[in-house]
Amino acid sequence: MQDILGIVNLTHQREEALSDLTWNRCVGTLPFAANYKLVDFALSNLVNSGITKAAVLSNVQSRELINHVSSGRTWGMERRRRGGLTVLPTVLDFGYMTGDVHKFHSHLDYLESCEEKYVILTSSHVLCTENYLQMRQVHEQRGAEVTLLYKPTDSMQEEVSLDCDVLTLDRKGYVIATEEAGMNRRGIQNVFLGTAMMSRTFLIDLIKKTYDEGIHTVLMNAVLENADQYDVFAHPYYGYTAHIDSAGSYLKHSLDLLKPQVWDQLFGGDHTIYTHAEESSPTHYSQQSIVRNSLIAGDCVIEGSVESSVIFSKVHIERGARVKNCVILEGCTVPPGADLENVILGPNGSITPNVSSYELVQVTMNQVDRGLLV
Repeated sequence: MQDILGIVNLTHQREEALSDLTWNRCVGTLPFAANYKLVDFALSNLVNSGITKAAVLSNVQSRELINHVSSGRTWGMERRRRGGLTVLPTVLDFGYMTGDVHKFHSHLDYLESCEEKYVILTSSHVLCTENYLQMRQVHEQRGAEVTLLYKPTDSMQEEVSLDCDVLTLDRKGYVIATEEAGMNRRGIQNVFLGTAMMSRTFLIDLIKKTYDEGIHTVLMNAVLENADQYDVFAHPYYGYTAHIDSAGSYLKHSLDLLKPQVWDQLFGGDHTIYTHAEESSPTHYSQQSIVRNSLIAGDCVIEGSVESSVIFSKVHIERGARVKNCVILEGCTVPPGADLENVILGPNGSITPNVSSYELVQVTMNQVDRGLLV
């Protein structure tokens, strides 16, 4: 699908709620599943859909992102005559301005220079494994101005993030209204997954109009809150989803990957997840180490006990340390006697020997939702 431009929007994501994990990086480069970053899943969806040209709209914390995506070779998007992967950084100081409209507006020259007919606009904090070929077919068949990707979700069986938008559809599948997800909603909710398809010219006009009006600071809100003014169709998706919008959701979805059925939904089948992998040494497990039901990256040293946890590269679990239901980010050391449970540690974090999760809460007073801590 060489007539589609993919845009991964890393701005206006829940960086404040994830600030302990993203103080020096954007949400898109947050590590996930031991060996990947969140942006990998959005880019892989584009590649698996046959899209060969994409741009990543980043915030000011873009150094790690640029190093990670590099030339785009990992995703088969090395620069060609009609392809390539481009990072669109936020290089201006917008001061008090929030949202993403002004950031899109600052890169209008890039959009106007492209030749693709359509644009897939997506994000990195909602993980799914969608192939956009069918979405494109539906978009053209319906003659819609915008097509939104959504998941029909039974709130009694699957948790719905309160940061999501819920779509109200008519009998033909067109969006007639939107509202925020609520704790008291029951039954099937049509949860918007943060991905939309539209023509490139429509996107350019939308950016200009929204910027000039100055009413909305978030571009997609200009569509969602004015769905009655556009032909907005909704395309359903029924596969794996994960909304990473808080430290609690990050820990939950990370540990969910330890369930084989969840892992297969994200990594199984013919849907490949690509990432820029650095060379690393095999992880060393000492004779005293105990490891159960865990996902551990390379270049680690495991001498203690690890159970039901996700461990990233260059982590050292020293002898006598115990880690359970934790996510330990890259470069961390867990010293002897430490007893950690339901903890996100890192990156490059270190703690004192013989400390417990309870003592960490008392010392740091940095407790987040569900009693988890960073």
